[in-house]
Amino acid sequence: MHVLIGIAMAVALLYFWLIGHWFARILVCLLFGTLGVLLASGNTIALICAVVLAWPLASLPSYYWQRRARQMGYARAS
Repeated sequence: MHVLIGIAMAVALLYFWLIGHWFARILVCLLFGTLGVLLASGNTIALICAVVLAWPLASLPSYYWQRRARQMGYARAS
């Protein structure tokens, strides 16, 4: 049962991240940062790069949707 709940939560996080929801972007940034730190395993430069690159990677869907909205002529509310 826990596996099914985990899969459902992962699918929900993926969906909200791909549509550009801000809370999902923060969660994915933390996830990418954690994975990067685990993969770096002690290399200081790799640790810094993993933490710095986590936010731009987590923001890719938002950047896509902002660009797409500009191309389609939709004004984005500030």
